[in-house]
Amino acid sequence: MNAITVTIDGGAPAARPFALMRDRVLPAQERRRADLEKMYDPVMGRPETDPVLLAAVTVPALLKAGADGYALTGPVPAPPHSASRFGSDAFAVDIPGRAAVCPAGNASPECSRIDDARCAQYGARYYFAWPAKTCAACPLREQCVSKKGKPGRRTLEVPEHHMTVQARRDLCKTQEYRDRMRRRSEVEGTHSELVRGYGLRRCRYKGRSKTGLQAQFTATACNLRRWARRLCWEERKMT
Repeated sequence: MNAITVTIDGGAPAARPFALMRDRVLPAQERRRADLEKMYDPVMGRPETDPVLLAAVTVPALLKAGADGYALTGPVPAPPHSASRFGSDAFAVDIPGRAAVCPAGNASPECSRIDDARCAQYGARYYFAWPAKTCAACPLREQCVSKKGKPGRRTLEVPEHHMTVQARRDLCKTQEYRDRMRRRSEVEGTHSELVRGYGLRRCRYKGRSKTGLQAQFTATACNLRRWARRLCWEERKMT
């Protein structure tokens, strides 16, 4: 290949090889950049790792990974709770010890295991309760006890795998986790580009060697396209 000729709207050839991408594609991407930054802006109330929340790890997948001896990188869904009450993540729960401590530091004297028809699908659950006298004198009562309860006291029901899920939620708050998620997003972004843009989801040949060769040629084409975009961006930046 000695030259590349690009025509715009069926008219005359472009003056430069990458004029079409420089004049049409890159401006369109820049017009959408502001909208994407607003979607993932922490100032708007969205966390830094929010772009990867769409690929959250399910609880069964997390448990299976632990049983099989490998680790999954990804967040888990947040615990369900109302805006006016503490959620289960605010309590220190020890399932093997059958103990739970509320945000005010009071231990629950009551614990029971619940086994019903739902256990076959979701597993057993554990029920904790605090005395009404303890909750009545608690300074955090308005944030913890439901106003509908009579007498007002706090109860908590968690699944048997609560500690495993809560450990993943605590990990999501660390800088190490954020670094791992950034690496994951880079890798999955490349995979998505190869699959959606270059048709790598289905192999065109049989055999491991031919399949590997197809993957290498596809990656080469992807890198060449990225290189062309980079050249256009640098040229546009200098003008």
